[in-house]
Amino acid sequence: MSIGGNAIFRSLKSAEGLGNLESIEWIAEFNNLTSAEGLKNLISIGEDARFESITSAEGLEKLVNIGGDAIFRSLTSAQ
Repeated sequence: MSIGGNAIFRSLKSAEGLGNLESIEWIAEFNNLTSAEGLKNLISIGEDARFESITSAEGLEKLVNIGGDAIFRSLTSAQ
């Protein structure tokens, strides 16, 4: 499953239910998502993706590609 460009999720607080998501294209915004745990199959994040509130990369173990200008503004742990 993929989320296309210009997708904006301003109020989404949980990624639970997005376990089949493999790709996020360019300019996707997740303003209030605080946990990446539900994104266990995410492989690729496109350019200009914004994750304003995620504080931990836990759950992103399969991630192999992050495009240019991707923003993780609140990330404090990449373990």
